[in-house]
Amino acid sequence: MKGFLGCTAACLLLFISGCQQEEQGGGDNQPLTIVDDEREGGEENSPFDLLPDDEQESETKRQKEQMEEQEEQMENQEKQEREQGNPRSENLKAEVIALTNEERTKRGLDPLQENGTVAEAAQAKSEDMAANDYFAHQSPTYGSPLRMLKEYGADFQTAAENIAAGQTTPEQAVQGWMNSEGHRKNILNEDLTHIGIGYEGDGKYWTQMFIEK
Repeated sequence: MKGFLGCTAACLLLFISGCQQEEQGGGDNQPLTIVDDEREGGEENSPFDLLPDDEQESETKRQKEQMEEQEEQMENQEKQEREQGNPRSENLKAEVIALTNEERTKRGLDPLQENGTVAEAAQAKSEDMAANDYFAHQSPTYGSPLRMLKEYGADFQTAAENIAAGQTTPEQAVQGWMNSEGHRKNILNEDLTHIGIGYEGDGKYWTQMFIEK
């Protein structure tokens, strides 16, 4: 499962011509004007402890089983919530916006306003990545984020996109973006004014789309 095997993230900034950057593995990371491809990733190192080898092996197995059980429970819960309109997904997206604005206000920037049209495009992007099993700014269904936003009817001067996959909480997703220079620049871009969030529990695909009106 992606939550256990690691997380990936990528960002895209479009000034009509545009640029983009990706970190933490996978996905389309070719800027429209230059190539800037950085890849990181892999499983996190297990914490050091002093258990004997046999106890260590048993403890590691127990932790893995607990993690798999928790992920299975979360997937079952998300499946039930999708069938009921998925209120949890809406809460997760609202939390991503709140955490994003918290990072901006701490630095004296205006908070981003949620935009319904941008949110529809962002949600469609997350669902598209899950349905077509890819992780990239360029969608096989919609094309570039710029084209996708226009197709959904968004009116903007500047647009940007951050994507991530595998993070299980809004805190993990936003912190991962903030730990990456390219993603952080999108979140803290003072010219951007509106935001929309997409989240798909199948694969845990997160999308941030930003625009400047």
